[in-house]
Amino acid sequence: MIISKSNGKCVACPDYKHPNIDFKECINDGPCNEKNILQIDGTCKECPSGTRPDETGLVCKFDDCDVDTQISDDLGYCITCDLYTKPNKDSADGEADNSFCVSDSCVENQILKQDGTCDDCDDYTHPDTSVRNCIQCDMTGRDRDIWTITG
Repeated sequence: MIISKSNGKCVACPDYKHPNIDFKECINDGPCNEKNILQIDGTCKECPSGTRPDETGLVCKFDDCDVDTQISDDLGYCITCDLYTKPNKDSADGEADNSFCVSDSCVENQILKQDGTCDDCDDYTHPDTSVRNCIQCDMTGRDRDIWTITG
């Protein structure tokens, strides 16, 4: 971008600046807000979702999250999923898109593990009331012939 100087000569604005409204001075739109970066033409531009400006305010960045245990927030910061949850896998190829934490839906005779997946209870055991541990059948005062494989 070019501006006109008082001596009648035209000069180019340096990087990260643009001419003001009357083309007499080089300015920029900065400082940009917390979601925007300053572009080489001197204007501010919003970072895409899942990213934020780096320390220079010139480039959008995001943290490298652990795809097995963390999700990425709308500014690109990593958040660790709570116990018994894991990052979602919603993309067409089954890869984690890491936008929210979920738990698998366990079926009968399965428990929910701390990593958010389900696991079958062994023979002669069943899930406890929290569905977090497999426990043996309580045989106190019962005949042994009522044990079953499913617990």
